[in-house]
Amino acid sequence: MLENGSIFPVFSFDRNVIKWEDYLHVLTPVQTIEDPVLGKMQFKREDYFAPLGYGAVNGTKGRAGLWLAYEHFKEHGVVDIIHGTVVHSPQNYFYPILAKHFGGKCTTVLGATKPSTCLNHPMVRAAAILGSDFNFVSMGYNSSLQKRCKEFKDANPGYLYGEYGITLDHHTHPIERVAAFAMIGGEQVQNIPDDVETLIIPFGSANSATGIFTGLAKYPKPNLKKVVLIGIGPNRLDWVEERLNAIGEHLGLPTITAWAKNYHHGGDSGSGAKKETTKKLFGSKKAAPAVPPVFEVEHYDLHTTNWVKYQDLMKEDFGGLEMHPRYEGKVLRYIKENVPELINEKSLFWVVGSYPRIEPMLEKMTQLSDVEAVVVNEFTPQASS
Repeated sequence: MLENGSIFPVFSFDRNVIKWEDYLHVLTPVQTIEDPVLGKMQFKREDYFAPLGYGAVNGTKGRAGLWLAYEHFKEHGVVDIIHGTVVHSPQNYFYPILAKHFGGKCTTVLGATKPSTCLNHPMVRAAAILGSDFNFVSMGYNSSLQKRCKEFKDANPGYLYGEYGITLDHHTHPIERVAAFAMIGGEQVQNIPDDVETLIIPFGSANSATGIFTGLAKYPKPNLKKVVLIGIGPNRLDWVEERLNAIGEHLGLPTITAWAKNYHHGGDSGSGAKKETTKKLFGSKKAAPAVPPVFEVEHYDLHTTNWVKYQDLMKEDFGGLEMHPRYEGKVLRYIKENVPELINEKSLFWVVGSYPRIEPMLEKMTQLSDVEAVVVNEFTPQASS
């Protein structure tokens, strides 16, 4: 394993020292870990994609955001970012560090909080330390946040609009761009060991899963029998299949959604429904011939079944590997309590990222310092006219 806990050899914002985009395609390691109680399991360590060092901002979403920022940088020579998110989201980290690395500014839109209290949330505090200013809307609904972002973008056309969840909407962006975005994560499947039979994926926004499925269609694994999606947010099964079908058709990957469905909690083949055993080419009713399933996809929905709420935190570790309490921690807890047979040496758990903390970042990046107040960006749509 990497001695410094990161695929990045040095930790710096300075592009004269390191250009983060040079590491977009470096494969994060796969590690077999033994837990004294649970046994052995393999882990894809995406938490090692950590440009500021292990324990700071990290993970699959960080790579995705870096690709978006670098594409903007190639066109504009600087990356100023506008984005909106909730106070608990690690997205608060991602966009400010990218703006800082590419010499730009970042504005974060927050709702249902105010300048005097928002720093009580660690993710917001991290964004402020990293130099983001903040624009506030009264409502905390995501639709309100994104509406303000788009109004800001209209008034500042040179800005990169960082979509919520660090993604590209396949309904509004060219499919070739969406496919390229998916393959940034998809490349990471290349070092999944040949002995892996079960792949376990935390299933939230489904962007990481989209990349993984795209990669599996391009780089099939010889012994993979089952992909297990464990949903920790609103059900995204229909969305991910629609997105994958479009990507697969563009890239010429007919097996991208060729899976046998075993959806335990909702979806096209939920509880009580007839299990689907074949999938048409690209999921189209008119496509032919039928593509035999390349593996089974199981889906467990922790969110809409009320097994857990998104805002709940579950602290878990596996053999000393700490899980993100909002994401991977819930997945591991569910597996332990409900499907412990998934834990074995031929299973691989995809760690999308670890919980980012402020202290490791401040320790390694000595030019940063804590803050006592946020900088408020006073933009309003009326003021822009």
